[in-house]
Amino acid sequence: MVVEALVLRVEQGVHEVLRHPVEGHGDEPPYAKLRHEGPVAGEDPHRRLGAEIEVALRSRNLRVQIEITASQCENRPTDTGHAEPDNGPQDRSAAPRHGRPTPRPQRTGPSQGDTAVRHRWNKSDSLVGLDIGSTSVKLLELSKHDGRHRVEAFGVEPLPPNAVVDRNISDLDSVGEAIRQLVARTAPRARRAATALPDSAAITRIVEMDASLSDEAMQSRITAEAGRHIPFPLEEVAMDFEVQNLSERNPEQVEVLLAVCRRDEVERREGAMRLGGLRPHVVEMEAQAIQRAAVHAGPTTGGAGRPASLSVLDIGAGVTRLHAFDGARQPQVQEQHFGGNRLTAELRRRYAMSDAEAFAALRRRELPPDAEEAVLQGFRVALVAEAARAMRLFHASTDRPVGNVLLAGGAAALPGLADLLGDALAAPTGVADPCAGMTLAPRVDGQALAACAPALLTACGLALRAFDR
Repeated sequence: MVVEALVLRVEQGVHEVLRHPVEGHGDEPPYAKLRHEGPVAGEDPHRRLGAEIEVALRSRNLRVQIEITASQCENRPTDTGHAEPDNGPQDRSAAPRHGRPTPRPQRTGPSQGDTAVRHRWNKSDSLVGLDIGSTSVKLLELSKHDGRHRVEAFGVEPLPPNAVVDRNISDLDSVGEAIRQLVARTAPRARRAATALPDSAAITRIVEMDASLSDEAMQSRITAEAGRHIPFPLEEVAMDFEVQNLSERNPEQVEVLLAVCRRDEVERREGAMRLGGLRPHVVEMEAQAIQRAAVHAGPTTGGAGRPASLSVLDIGAGVTRLHAFDGARQPQVQEQHFGGNRLTAELRRRYAMSDAEAFAALRRRELPPDAEEAVLQGFRVALVAEAARAMRLFHASTDRPVGNVLLAGGAAALPGLADLLGDALAAPTGVADPCAGMTLAPRVDGQALAACAPALLTACGLALRAFDR
């Protein structure tokens, strides 16, 4: 495969874009290594120039290593080259794992010269969390500095109507284009991405296996076991497993979580990510990502250090999902057909807003003065009544306590909603803020992040996978 590398030469303030074909390696795009040499004064021009080059390259699906050198000498030749990817070609015939990703060797760049002023954007260890929802795509990138997580990039991009129907991608090109625009706008440093499958798209089972089995032997047993649980041929499925805990019934056995879904469900998400300029690295179940982020965002322990029961109410556009987590037991998920669409529909009707305008007004809390009494009050009461009824029925049928409650999704941050639901359930209830306690990169707008935070729960859980060890 041949890809174009963009090379930017700056001489006497003139930007000249050169194009050179660079040999690729399998399906992996090569690095594009750039050097700018020219009279550039001050740090800001360097930073701005580097950002412009980075966005231009990433929009062409190139992995980026940029080196900018300040020099007093004009009209010097531009030195270009490329480095081979650190992990070589990948086998694209296999679906990304649902389980823990394989650690990759790390790459280090060339040493810096004594007199050079360089701003380097190297391939990051971080993982882009990408949540493909019914009405929008959410992106979050995290890094870790001095033991603390840091938000490097985030964003939300609306999807065209019917691009995703019933949580399935129906218009691959539209979803890929939305991801491409989101990536271009947010410019995450990483290109590896993780996304999630809706829990309704997969069959999950807990099976018990001999604890002494090797990984290879366990995989062989799991493959045979999967044939008993799935209604379609094994060659049409993507499958993975994860060892959970020792069996309570037999200490010589381990509980293994088996997850199976149709391969095309995984491949469509992979395809959308590639169209958007990202490299699929992990596909996991949505409940796993939500649990990871919820534990980070909310109370995690009950009495005597035991894991607390935790219920996450994810209020989507048309469907609200209740995720119940209780210690080491397998998460339970239930869907209810009510959500934020009712609120946006009422805003459209009453104030002649478009969908995009209604979403933006809610996110920024810039609603008309009479909206509180005319729209929000009734919506909150109706939502709390349905949510409380659904949660009581669910927890009664599963014999699980309600425990702590976290609200997530676009409508979760409505003023007063958490207090009303907490009173109705007689349970501690709060709004999910998965980025609480994290530091922010200089380019991240803290106020905008806070407004979006409840909707970023799944994306955050996916991004946090990079730090699972």
